[in-house]
Amino acid sequence: MKRFNIEIDTNIVKNPNCDRCVRSELRHTDKDDLCKKIKSVVDKLPVRCVGDWANDKIYYLLQYFQIFTKGMAKKWGKLRYVEVCSGPGRCSTRDGNEQDGTALAIVKNDLFDLLSDAIFIDYSPRVVETLSKRFEAVGKSARAHALVGDYNDSSSIIKALKEYSPNALTLCFIDPTDCSVPFDTIRDIFNVTQGKCDLLISFFDGLDFHRNSVNATLNPSYTRLQKKYARFLGTPDFFTRKEIVEAALANKYSDLSQMFRQHYADKLNALGLSYQDWKPIKNFYHLLYASSNSRGLDFWKKATKYDPIGQAELNLEL
Repeated sequence: MKRFNIEIDTNIVKNPNCDRCVRSELRHTDKDDLCKKIKSVVDKLPVRCVGDWANDKIYYLLQYFQIFTKGMAKKWGKLRYVEVCSGPGRCSTRDGNEQDGTALAIVKNDLFDLLSDAIFIDYSPRVVETLSKRFEAVGKSARAHALVGDYNDSSSIIKALKEYSPNALTLCFIDPTDCSVPFDTIRDIFNVTQGKCDLLISFFDGLDFHRNSVNATLNPSYTRLQKKYARFLGTPDFFTRKEIVEAALANKYSDLSQMFRQHYADKLNALGLSYQDWKPIKNFYHLLYASSNSRGLDFWKKATKYDPIGQAELNLEL
């Protein structure tokens, strides 16, 4: 894939056994969200099915990673990368191809060796074992640590942050598939790093919250989703607020999504993460960048000035 600032090689190859399952109900996934039908044609290890927009996410992440490491390695000393919801390292993109995911793309990047440590966390022991094998295959297992952890209980993540390069400046990428990471976990990660942490979050307001927002506000049968979003925001009374109820009654889905994003932004700001930017990934979700330092935001703006095909983008407000 040719990009504006960097050449990204995610080792894209055809997988002839892929069924190209577009709809979720047709996918051959197991309890670890790995495909039961195919293995990687590169290393015969499991793969995870993802959307075709994964390339955009990898592009922006690697652009920022390169600027972050180049800009801060000499000035700060120790740098650390953390990824929550890492996946197995290779993924199928529903178009008959497979490629490196974010974790393997970071580890194989030329600037990875500027890091003191990199921590990759997934809830599945099988996924973690698979990712560890891939790190070993590229000779990076000394610095790349694949660990089991659950973002619903931040203790395992905090333990890892205390163990590996605890005083390092940290870039933390949180990459779930919906709005389910509790805000308490975000707070705990930021606090344990003593504020020396830039956050990049896959914020699924499009695929998840937008389609459910009216029902989550008004429909009693959606109580489970309402609780999930409330934990995600760290605000139990979000759906009872007058402006939220009024927007739901008027079926103003876009207004609800905007207020959802703004409320999350306000919560980050209260932590001290006041330098923020939202990068849309097609119409599906946003990459949310948040830092306590204005220079971090300058780096992010530089990294995302051009889209993955080299076209300058408009500077739109949240």
